[in-house]
Amino acid sequence: MIGSDFLYAKSQIEMLGLKVSTSKMTNAESPPGTILAINPSPGSQVEENSIVELIIATNLELIPTPDIIGMSLSNTINLLNEKGIVFEIIYIQADYSVQKDTVLAQDPQPGTSISPGGGMLLFVGK
Repeated sequence: MIGSDFLYAKSQIEMLGLKVSTSKMTNAESPPGTILAINPSPGSQVEENSIVELIIATNLELIPTPDIIGMSLSNTINLLNEKGIVFEIIYIQADYSVQKDTVLAQDPQPGTSISPGGGMLLFVGK
């Protein structure tokens, strides 16, 4: 499936009873949407409903998502604006008063990459 189109690879994996997650990798040599790698590697033994990650080629320059969990909302807003990352804030009930106005979770996870103009969800304590 490496080298095949994303939609083809996704349908083949789902027919096996597996779930698909994706990540992108900048690659000027492959057409956008081409599968560059699969994790776990093809031929690996996995249980039904396991998640298979497809790494997809893109020609866009990707922005790594920073680890903002535990940061204050004001510092997070400054950092994301500086990096040109669009975000949406979702307020959730905090368990402790020290979690108020603190980023408790984020999506996508730290270290993954997003396309320019791609967005993040910030889950902030209220």
